[in-house]
Amino acid sequence: MTKNKGEFLTVENKTTLAVPEENHLQRIDVFLASSMEMSMSRSLIQRLIKDDNITVNGSPIKANYKVKTDDEITVVIPEPETVELLPEDIP
Repeated sequence: MTKNKGEFLTVENKTTLAVPEENHLQRIDVFLASSMEMSMSRSLIQRLIKDDNITVNGSPIKANYKVKTDDEITVVIPEPETVELLPEDIP
């Protein structure tokens, strides 16, 4: 477990954070953008929230959710989809 602004527990593509008191009532996207060990944009965080890949205390939330002290935030980063590129004939 690593400590950096929030308490982290990382397993593969799943990260769990506990919200410290100094971040009480901060928007979740702002909190995560400043707290995650890997750099994540707020727009990526909002997309993960929309797709229910970010939960608070086990429940899905909205992008404007304000974190509370001791909330347990779980972030699941889905595996990237593989895209098969096929060549096209150019006339």
